[in-house]
Amino acid sequence: KDLKSLVDDGKKQLGSGVVAIVGVTEEGKAGVVVGVTSDLTTRYNAVDLARVASEALGGKGGGGRPDMAQAGGPDGANANAALAAIGRLSTRELGLNVVDYDPAVHFEQVKDKWLGLDTPDGR
Repeated sequence: KDLKSLVDDGKKQLGSGVVAIVGVTEEGKAGVVVGVTSDLTTRYNAVDLARVASEALGGKGGGGRPDMAQAGGPDGANANAALAAIGRLSTRELGLNVVDYDPAVHFEQVKDKWLGLDTPDGR
């Protein structure tokens, strides 16, 4: 599925809130799609949130609609920082009872794990 479809699915499952997904290409470039459920578009604009994520990815700008926007940047290594930037903007303001995403904690959880394909050395 493409990122927009995944965000649409996430919005349906969530019911009310903000969904953001970052995809990184093999070349290291990143794209981010942000969706805001219709009940929150008067308070949160997906374009604004996508622009915040784009800055973390080394990009400039973003575009779309208040309920769905996309942006990108050349620095896919900062995908976690892009999501964290959106999370810091939205979780407190939305009053969600969730822990802010901490990229350092996530890195420690996954740094020695290989997800997906086998490496050439068999790990």
